[in-house]
Amino acid sequence: MTRKKPYDFSEAARADGLTSEQSALVARLAEVYRDNRAKNALRRKYYRDQTRPKNLGDELPPRFRSMKVSVGWAAKSVDSLAARSILNGFTSEGESKMALEAIFEENDMQMLYEMALPPELVHGCGFWTVVPDEEIVLPNNLVGAGVRFHDAESSAAIWDYSHRCVKAGIVIEDMDKVNGLIQPTCFNLHYRDSVIELSLVSGSWKMTRLVSHNVGRCLMEPMCYRPSTYRPFGKSRVSPTVMTITDDMQRAVINVALHDEMHASPMKYMLNVSERQFNAMMSEEGKWTWKKFLVATSGGNGTPEVGMLQSSSPDGHIAYMEYLARRMAAESCLPIAAFGVQGNGYTSSDALRASSDELIIEAESLNRSNGRAMKNVALMALAVAYDVPLNQLPYEDRKITVKFSDPAMTTAAAMSDAMLKQVSFLGEGFAKSDVILEQLGYDDDQVRRIKGDITENARLATAAAVFGA
Repeated sequence: MTRKKPYDFSEAARADGLTSEQSALVARLAEVYRDNRAKNALRRKYYRDQTRPKNLGDELPPRFRSMKVSVGWAAKSVDSLAARSILNGFTSEGESKMALEAIFEENDMQMLYEMALPPELVHGCGFWTVVPDEEIVLPNNLVGAGVRFHDAESSAAIWDYSHRCVKAGIVIEDMDKVNGLIQPTCFNLHYRDSVIELSLVSGSWKMTRLVSHNVGRCLMEPMCYRPSTYRPFGKSRVSPTVMTITDDMQRAVINVALHDEMHASPMKYMLNVSERQFNAMMSEEGKWTWKKFLVATSGGNGTPEVGMLQSSSPDGHIAYMEYLARRMAAESCLPIAAFGVQGNGYTSSDALRASSDELIIEAESLNRSNGRAMKNVALMALAVAYDVPLNQLPYEDRKITVKFSDPAMTTAAAMSDAMLKQVSFLGEGFAKSDVILEQLGYDDDQVRRIKGDITENARLATAAAVFGA
């Protein structure tokens, strides 16, 4: 069997028009992409439940060795956390508030963020890019800023430790078969002062587009799960432990299926069978009847003795599957019931919340790290829109807050009760704040409509009182 060749587009480093520094970066980025491609593809297969059972043993019947087993625990681990991170928008105290709202709406960033979360958690990171886009319409004739997200299987980047941002990165735009191998044929190189498009034309790489900018940094921002100083691009939630537990669970499911078949049709035995009787049993007409029999022949013509082997209890298999479920629950910070095992009964809402505390803490940590990434994306988009460097944006415009929904998913009744108690303590002025409406789950458009209706009703009431007097 021939081994597949890895992706290799390092020849793009020789494209005309690149400086020596840019050529070196392209070659290094091609190596980074090639080295991580297999690991990223493997984690994607676990997330999509496309892996095959491993280490089944030689004694297993052939049809069980080719059995397709679906577990789906890796997807459960990823999707349960992603569902608790909901982006609601940005708030700003500066004059760029309208432009920021337009960038958010025109790029549909709420939906884009929701789509970006699973790839981020599966691969450990993903990358946001900002480019000038004439199709994006912003108020006051500002430059349109297009915001896109790219998963780790279609991008690669180099981290700049001194400036704590991406030094350079590539984003694959197109792929095709080249010399019998599917590989990138067009990608964008994001550099500190430009975005360079490189394409494979007639067998050689060429620079096909150059977009310069003066933002002052690479227009590429990583969004990472659990980043650290030694792993700035984060780590995958589909960890080696999750993959190992999934493999073990697949084998356990096959063993249970084999045990169930043995229990439904247990093995029988027949002793003291003569050679003539055995040959008759193994004939074409009768051998299918005896395929579940263990037959022992004898030299004589005695009377055959028939019996049935006692089937074993499946309790051992069930206990092992519960053990795997508990390991997965501990690894993914989810309640044991999420993996099909009944946990302890919850006697109150507080006990139910306590069972999800670890997942809520994970979601809060995810919102903090992703919030920093989204703030940087918003700042880059504003710099592109105003066509100024980042450090020349007004201080008020740089005070951007990223809004997320409560990861605890508190019920409306509980949140209303908490807000009522806070209003009674802080006074009626607090009740008129937009924060109250946001905490109760209303989006920006609903908050504007509610405040407008309140103002209109107050105006009508005042007019009625004046004319009535």
